[in-house]
Amino acid sequence: MSRRTLLLGGMGAAAAAVAVPAYLLRDSWTGPAAQQDRTRPVARLEGHPQSLVSLAFHPDGRTLAAAGSAGELWLWDTVTRRTVTKFTGEPPHANGLVFSPDGRTLAAACQDGTLRRWDVRTRTPLPALSGFEAYSLPTPYSLAVSPDNAVLAAAGAGTVQLLDLASGRRLKKLDAGEPSGVLFTPDGKAVATASRQRVLLWDLGGGEQPRTFTDDSVAFRFNRVLISPDGKTIGGAGPGVHLWDLATGRPTATLTSPHRRLEEAAYRPGHPAIAGGGFGFGPGDDVTDKARAATGGTVSLWDLNTGRVAQTLTADLRQSTAAPLLSALAFSPDGKTLAAAFSPSDSTIQLWQLA
Repeated sequence: MSRRTLLLGGMGAAAAAVAVPAYLLRDSWTGPAAQQDRTRPVARLEGHPQSLVSLAFHPDGRTLAAAGSAGELWLWDTVTRRTVTKFTGEPPHANGLVFSPDGRTLAAACQDGTLRRWDVRTRTPLPALSGFEAYSLPTPYSLAVSPDNAVLAAAGAGTVQLLDLASGRRLKKLDAGEPSGVLFTPDGKAVATASRQRVLLWDLGGGEQPRTFTDDSVAFRFNRVLISPDGKTIGGAGPGVHLWDLATGRPTATLTSPHRRLEEAAYRPGHPAIAGGGFGFGPGDDVTDKARAATGGTVSLWDLNTGRVAQTLTADLRQSTAAPLLSALAFSPDGKTLAAAFSPSDSTIQLWQLA
């Protein structure tokens, strides 16, 4: 199967592409839709010096932000597959990225304990916000912005902190144990995080004590929190995906896949589906099992009507002796494009076009 490599330059105001990434496009992906294999990526966005740790789609559905483990921060156009820009100056070593719902602000949770912001239109930095102690364990790596664009939530270092997005003023600090991921409910009235084997939900109009969602079947910690687009279901991803009715707290589903541990998971906008992936190996597994190792290079797509994996998306990864691990995942707002990154030996962004 032939490949064409196109080298594309970057541009930007108050920012510049220091290195010039490329993308790989398979000739077979450009044929009629009926002949396309949608389980394979349509493109790989290349040129990042190391593996990527966070991805976030802009509300416009085509701009994708990517944070690398080397500290770089890229903006890609996923339609033209060109780099829009690479932010230069002081690389933030971002662990988490989020765009505000109005698309005006990009925020990053950084290893130096700060929360950095950029004006998306001008691509200029805004004043950094003090967030956490530098290199606190775990470092802040998950962000969310409220639906009204007013509040930035940052999870890390044992807390979920709520800050005014415009001024940076701290509004509230919530004790969260070991938070992993953070999301607002669609109405903006509550914020949730995963913490060890629990999912915690705070009513922002109430007290400091969260509601807790868990069950006895949860074997180990959740790495991500999920909230359905209609706000009726809350979940945690790690030992599979566990879902609860948000109003009653009753378990509604447990989703399983060949992944031993899920590192990333997200609802697919506009569809009754969840995508997730992680690591292929678990305790006691034979680490020389190539088939099990390859599981880490896939993304499971569950159909929530059946509770089963409807599709397995397989990444186009470079050859490596290290077992792959899904390190970042993001859907476009219309749910038609899925972007994913894998570590430790791959530094590309994989793009899938879904039916």
